[in-house]
Amino acid sequence: MNSLSLKQPWASWVADGQKTIETRKYKTNCRGELLICSSLKPVFPGLPCGQALAVVNLVDCRPMTKADEKMSMCEIYPDAWSWMLTNIRKIRPFEVKGHLGFYGVDYRINIGDVLQTIWACRKCGCTDKQACEGGCHWVESDLCSRCWAED
Repeated sequence: MNSLSLKQPWASWVADGQKTIETRKYKTNCRGELLICSSLKPVFPGLPCGQALAVVNLVDCRPMTKADEKMSMCEIYPDAWSWMLTNIRKIRPFEVKGHLGFYGVDYRINIGDVLQTIWACRKCGCTDKQACEGGCHWVESDLCSRCWAED
């Protein structure tokens, strides 16, 4: 499975559905399932390091906008790209030797490994836990009413 290591606390925020937009200084054409792993360093007390934490669907990649700051949990920066994550499945953690960029891990998601599933809007990144300002609801499994109305 394609995998990506994130530093803590960002890796845990993705696994918990608090962060549904990953930002990078480069775009990607990669789409589909992605194993989210926590980097070995830096160590954050109480947060897992060097472990696979979640499986997500990478559904879009676009230039970062000011509106992405909330769900990316960072401020906009020059040349930033927003990688839109949805269908976040927190899994039983297991050790992974991480790498920079995308890398392969021999893993197939098993229903027994899924601890929690969080859906996120493929356009704005909102979730059930963090709805759009003013509220929204689901019109598709990965599209909120606010983004649907904008189309």
